Amino acid sequence: MKILVCVKQVPDPEVDLELSPEGRVVTKRDSFVMNRLDEYAMEEALCLCECLGQGTVEAVTVGPERAEATLRRALAMGASHGIFIPVDDGRVLTSHETASLIASVAKDKGYDLIMCGVMSEDEMAGAVGPMIAGILDIPWATSVVSLGKTPDKNAVSIQREGEGGVQETVEFTLPALLTVQSGTRQPRYPNLTNMLRANKQEIEEVGPVAQSPSKPLEQIVGTTLPKQKGQGIFLEGSTNEKARELVAILKERALL
Repeated sequence: MKILVCVKQVPDPEVDLELSPEGRVVTKRDSFVMNRLDEYAMEEALCLCECLGQGTVEAVTVGPERAEATLRRALAMGASHGIFIPVDDGRVLTSHETASLIASVAKDKGYDLIMCGVMSEDEMAGAVGPMIAGILDIPWATSVVSLGKTPDKNAVSIQREGEGGVQETVEFTLPALLTVQSGTRQPRYPNLTNMLRANKQEIEEVGPVAQSPSKPLEQIVGTTLPKQKGQGIFLEGSTNEKARELVAILKERALL
């Protein structure tokens, strides 16, 4: 079993975001992490290989030079090989451009499974995985919460979540692509030994010549912050004073 897991570097969700004059989302502090849903995809891939008793898990990422740190995080979790597709820091890729770059790398490497997080925490489009599958012309499924082996070595059994929380079990013939959401397994935390190994491990870098150019199918027209719809009220004073003020507010709004 040869598995490729797509990982992405995203702004730390604990850090405040703002828009630049050019309309780009930037962090107030230079803090980035691996997309948490990609961590679940990595965990499922590693567990499947452990269950089978064989197989390799590789990781790929697209991004500026700093994104290499996320790839090394994947190596520390247990991936055996990392593939880095660098792009300029100022370049904003569409979902199709990202999918095209990953597909161009994956098409000739004989992967049985390609796995992604169900969406990224920054853009939440959920489009890159299905687009990779479309470009490579392989079957795919979204919102996978668990997967396991089947008697057929060329297939996997998956459990995916549909609308309204309904879950279904499906068997997929390989090769295939799966997008994974948070499931029953928590992503493992890399131990110190694996982190040290990952920092020294050689990473395969795909240069511009090898990157497959693609014609954008969509365009980012603009980015704006959501409008504030309401504002909270903080009550101050002693417990009795805050209680009296709260009662007054509820009576004023005919809620009491």
